[in-house]
Amino acid sequence: MQKQIIVLSTVAIFALVVLSIGGYFLVNRFSKSNDAVADTKLAVDLPLSSAQARSSTLKQTNQEVQSAATTPSQQNTSLPKPDQFSQYEKYEEASSTQFIDTKQGTGTEAVRGSSVWMLYKGWLTNGSLFDETRTNEQGQLVAFNFTLGSGQVIQGWEDGIVGMKEGGKRRLIIPSQFGYGQTGQGGIPPDAMLIFDVELVKVQN
Repeated sequence: MQKQIIVLSTVAIFALVVLSIGGYFLVNRFSKSNDAVADTKLAVDLPLSSAQARSSTLKQTNQEVQSAATTPSQQNTSLPKPDQFSQYEKYEEASSTQFIDTKQGTGTEAVRGSSVWMLYKGWLTNGSLFDETRTNEQGQLVAFNFTLGSGQVIQGWEDGIVGMKEGGKRRLIIPSQFGYGQTGQGGIPPDAMLIFDVELVKVQN
């Protein structure tokens, strides 16, 4: 009888120990699970660090700049295309070269006596291209250099480029009397109006 009591006591103690250990692990696991949830919530709720915020802003800014850069200028898209240049013939009797600024430059202003470097394309009013900026052996554009007021170019260029600033773009509408006149030249017939799109890339005064 005494032996049975000892055995039962031992079993009871063992059961209590097992229950205690199981309870400890269960509580500990639940606690860790709650901590993990709390940590996740904290990561979501915390604001960006200053470095992360700057990075996010830069990405957004770059996207805006890229978007703006690929959007055509309203002013440029409204200009007549070469196949519409016949509408400029109404200026044939104009007393001076006409021009339209398609982009305002912000650099040094070109004045008479300035050495200037230009990129250009020239058309007749029928839309045919008769001249444009030359390229080198590498295919790079080579800006045309001359001195304003020196008589190196036609009068329409002399008058039409004065007042431009570096970085500026302009369309020149040149009556024949300020171009090649009654004689013409090369592929340019006599009494031909000329249309030039020019870009001033450098000015040296």
